Amino acid sequence: ALHPVIRVEAESAEAFEIRIVLEIWRHQKRLLTGGEIPYQLGGSPAPVYIHPDTTLEGQQGRIVWYHRNPTSIWGDTMRVQGLESLMGGLNDPLLHRTFGGVIQGECTHKGYTLHSENATTLKSEGARKRFTLSIYPHTQQTETPQDWIQAVEGNIAHIEALDLEKTRSEHQAWWNQFWNRSWIRVSGATDAEVVSRGYALQRFINACGGRGAYPIPFRASIF
Repeated sequence: ALHPVIRVEAESAEAFEIRIVLEIWRHQKRLLTGGEIPYQLGGSPAPVYIHPDTTLEGQQGRIVWYHRNPTSIWGDTMRVQGLESLMGGLNDPLLHRTFGGVIQGECTHKGYTLHSENATTLKSEGARKRFTLSIYPHTQQTETPQDWIQAVEGNIAHIEALDLEKTRSEHQAWWNQFWNRSWIRVSGATDAEVVSRGYALQRFINACGGRGAYPIPFRASIF
């Protein structure tokens, strides 16, 4: 809740091996057609493309990937919406916006506990009873891809210097405070339980999507 990292911990009474594979959705540049075209740009004279993701080769003990916008539909969207006169005083929020992450295991005096099989796969070398996997997501509008990589590596260095158990207790304290701040729990019938569950899930989505630089999107939030 307080740091940009996702922890995945696996533990067993018996030693086991582990393998992590990143699934990429965008593999090549693709022209959008028909109902795929976003923001009412179906009649736009400019074609709308989806660009591929990038995975970095030659990484040791980690997976690094990102999606970067080399072009932007922001100008066409503003013109379609009749807002072209405002463009001079605004910055394009989409051009060069880069999002992705780094996945890696624990770092010990012998090196990382997980090793690179290829650019999208990590695996353990030998069995252990416990593995901790960290996923460091990052979004930033940068001049170059290298600037984005340096930014996410800065986040990693800061977080790795923190005590894992301390960050866990602070994370749990944040969520305990959040859930105890207010609640609606309706009981008595199946429909009442559905209302309670739906309200709790919506609060969770708002908690996830409401602390960024922009307002919560009115359609689908961050999901």
